[in-house]
This record gives sequence, structure tokens and C-alpha cells, in this order.
Amino acid sequence: MIKKIAVKDLKVGMYIHDLDCSWMRHPFLLNHFAIENESILHKLTSLNLKSIYIDTKKGSDLEDAPTLDEVQSEFKAKTCAIADKHQSLEKHVSIDEEIHNAKEVYKDTHRLVHNLLLEARLGRQMEFEALYPLVDRMTDSIMRNKDALQSLCRIKQKDEYTYMHSVSVAVLLMSFARAMGFSKDELKPIGLGGLLHDIGKMRVDSKILNKPGRLTDEEFNAMKKHVEYGVDIVGASNCNDEHVMQVIAQHHEHVDGHGYPHQLNEQSMSLIGKMASIVDVYDALTSDRVYKNAWEPTTTLQKFIEWSEHHFNLEMVHHFVRCVGIYPVGTLVLLSNDEIAVVVEQHNTNLLSPVVKVIMAANMKNKIAPYILDLTEKNGDIKIMEHIANKDIGINPLNYV
Repeated sequence: MIKKIAVKDLKVGMYIHDLDCSWMRHPFLLNHFAIENESILHKLTSLNLKSIYIDTKKGSDLEDAPTLDEVQSEFKAKTCAIADKHQSLEKHVSIDEEIHNAKEVYKDTHRLVHNLLLEARLGRQMEFEALYPLVDRMTDSIMRNKDALQSLCRIKQKDEYTYMHSVSVAVLLMSFARAMGFSKDELKPIGLGGLLHDIGKMRVDSKILNKPGRLTDEEFNAMKKHVEYGVDIVGASNCNDEHVMQVIAQHHEHVDGHGYPHQLNEQSMSLIGKMASIVDVYDALTSDRVYKNAWEPTTTLQKFIEWSEHHFNLEMVHHFVRCVGIYPVGTLVLLSNDEIAVVVEQHNTNLLSPVVKVIMAANMKNKIAPYILDLTEKNGDIKIMEHIANKDIGINPLNYV
């Protein structure tokens, strides 16, 4: 049985099922292993983790600890509460109408950011003016229908992660800012900060940047310097907007004071910095890397709600969930009519009932001609039962979006 326990309750003889943190916050090669001695126990308790999942079939038990099913039930209750407070953002066009324009914006932005970061690696003086028209186009697309650009940001090549991550962070951060009530004009510097937030990585040794495995402590310390490098690079240019600099300087800080480079706490971080830290981790975890597979978006959001007890601001995590959806675009879901579908668009007023494209029967034997289904229009007759991992079906749901 899988149970969630506080780190302080760990004992030698327990078996770790899940460290309940991102791969960036622990030094272990695996997320699951036995606590065989006091040395491993000490290493675990020194990681500043608050909770961990154990497997009582493979190790010692803690009788009163909540089971995974109980934790999942609590998560569903929390997501329902988040959905109840959802305030719709007007969509001026459908995702079908916006997707072609969004593709052009995404392609042009990726190309320009790719070239800009290469220039930075060569140590050349940065001229950011060329990004301004693209940020304007990104803003307009998000204002028309944020789901179009957000869906494209799910598509990444492992070997171009740094460039594509920069574009994705910008899109997600701008969408987040809009959901938080920022004006259209305020979205632009926030988006620019997203595009430039990792520019300091161009001063990090490429062997470290592209290493296909976990970094050593020395390598990780070198990697962490990219934040200060980025502040220096952008600060030396004619781009010194406060929002831009806050994204670059604070996207790796966390409200518990255990981020970097300055270990800022919640009171010391700016609002934009708190938003950027959420978006940066979310996009990193939901992306395939050369040394790890992507987490499912809904699973990642569940973890964010858990971690917001310590690492993120809870209210802002709720805003972010409302922004990307409880079932983000591109999520595979099982419907109550025993069909499998892909979420293709968020509903304006109901986060639990998005627009989906039904693609197959749950038994994967009966063929179904794909069709669009607005779950809200079904008045609750058909509901989402759970999300499904892509690997369990063996398809790429983004092909259906």
C-alpha cells in the first residue's frame, strides 16, 4: 500500500515509493529505493523535503498515515473548489480559428530566440528590439485565445529544450499574468522576461548544459550561476524594465527561502518572481529531457498543490491551475462513457468540463471516428473520470489537438 508520510517520521527499513519533489530538489538517481541505513535516512532528512510516499508492501509501515487513494480524493476535492472559483477570461475566437496564427507566432519566436541565445553564447552585444514585435504578436494571440499558443508549447524536441523552454515560459507566464488581472500592456515586459529568463545559460559550459544525466554538486553550482549571468547580460543592454529583470532574477527563488541565487523568502520575492518560479518548474517538469521523461500536466498540478504548503504561494498556484486548466490542453482523459479523449480547449466557465476530442474506446479495440465533444453541453451526462498517462496508451495526444 502506498502512503504519504512526513519526512520526520521516516525510519530505517521503510521503502521510498516517491520522493514527492521534482528531480531538481534531490541527489538520488531514483525516486524509489529502500532506506537501508542511517546514512540514507540522514541524507533524506537533510533535503528540506516535507513529505514522502512509502510502499508498505516493500518496507515498514506507519499506521495512521494517509493512503495514496485518500490523498487523491483530497486532491479531487481541492480541484473542485478551485474550479468553483474560476473566473472566465473572454475568448474572442475559437482555438480552431487561432491555431494557424499561433503556429506562425510560435515558429517565428522560436527561431528568433534560438538565434538570440546563440549570439549570447558567442559573447556578442545583445539587441533585444527584434523581440518586441514578436512579444506584441504573442500578446495578441493570448488575448484572442490563450489555449492555441499554450497547446503548441507542449511540443518540444529534447535537443532544443533550452530554446523551446524559453518560449514556453514566456507564453505560460503571459497567460498566467492575464489570469491574474495584469493589463495587456503589462503582459509584454513579462513575456519578454520569459523569453530571456535563461539567457544566462549561454555562459555556462555546454558540457554541463547538455549533460545527459544528473549534475554533480560542482556542476549544479556552476549551472546556478546562470541567473546572475542573465541579470548581467540583460542589465548591460538597453533593456532594463523592472518586470523583465524580476523574471530573470527570481525564477529560481522559492517562497520557503530554499531557492537560488539569493534564497529569497515570500516577503522578499516580487509578485512577478513568484509567478515565474511556478511557471519555470511547471514547464520543466512537463517536458521530456535527455535524462528524464515528462510528467503528465495534471499530475504536475497535483504536486504543485501539495508543494504549495511550503515551496509555492498557495493562492497563486490556484490561479495558475485556473489558467492552464485542471486538465490542460493535450491531456488524455477517460470519460464516464468508457471512451478516451484528448482535451483540446478549456471551457470559459467550467474547468472540469473542457472541450475534448474523443479518439478511441477505453478497451482500445472498438474503433471510433474521432469527434469533438463539449462536456459542458452534455449537462453532466458525460464526465471526466481520470487523466491517463500517454505511455499507457502509446500515442501522442498532441497529434489530435
